[in-house]
Amino acid sequence: MSAMILMTLMAAASAQDESPSPLAVPIQDARPATPSPVTQRPVTQRPLAVPAPVRLKHPSPPTAAQLQALRQYRRERLAVHPELEIRGGGTQWQTGFSAVGPSWGWGMAVADPISTTRTWGIYKGADRLDVPDFLEEVGALELKYTLDQDIQRARRNSRAWYALAGAGVAGILVGSIGANSAGRTPGPEARFEEYVYTNVVFASIGTTVLGLFAGSFPAARAERLTNYPSASLTIDRAQRLADEHNETLRQDLDLSPEAVWDIESRAESRR
Repeated sequence: MSAMILMTLMAAASAQDESPSPLAVPIQDARPATPSPVTQRPVTQRPLAVPAPVRLKHPSPPTAAQLQALRQYRRERLAVHPELEIRGGGTQWQTGFSAVGPSWGWGMAVADPISTTRTWGIYKGADRLDVPDFLEEVGALELKYTLDQDIQRARRNSRAWYALAGAGVAGILVGSIGANSAGRTPGPEARFEEYVYTNVVFASIGTTVLGLFAGSFPAARAERLTNYPSASLTIDRAQRLADEHNETLRQDLDLSPEAVWDIESRAESRR
């Protein structure tokens, strides 16, 4: 009986050794598996996708009517351009004596120096406009009326002073002729008459110089008000008036902003 129990226990122990343990983990081979040369396939790379080229939309050529409108806009557009004015040079004033024959004297020569002034002007196409024409072109009629009044007033004052200078020239001629005639006549009365005519000549010379000097100021003012927009306008206001005129012209000619900007940018680059 005991022998049978012992054999039963030994059989159970051998069966327990042959069954796998629940905690046992099978060890796998760490070496990578080498694929079979029969089953290995070559790897092919696909070509990269190249994007299609972007085609720019070229503007369509203008029609005959649009071309004529563009040319008209280029002729009638207003622009404010900077200018460089050069004054002086070449004018000389000489006085005194000079060398004549074997004798020598003294002399003096003064040359007017060259000076430059930066200013600006208003152009319609390729033509320079004076200030009244520009104000009439942009429709600033009230400002044009005020400017015309100032110009006419300055010109009237200038003409009055120049008329006085003309009377002085006439007095110089009359006094010179009278003094010459009295100098040829003997006697004390002729000497007195010559003295009077000589005084008339000197007074007329002073009148002439005064008229020319005083008349030059209003004449210069009238010239400046007419031809120099900086005398009555600021450059910002002139540019604003020109831009408003150009925009109205663009709308009247039915032009696109792109076409107008192309014309204006080309004009600025040629400056």
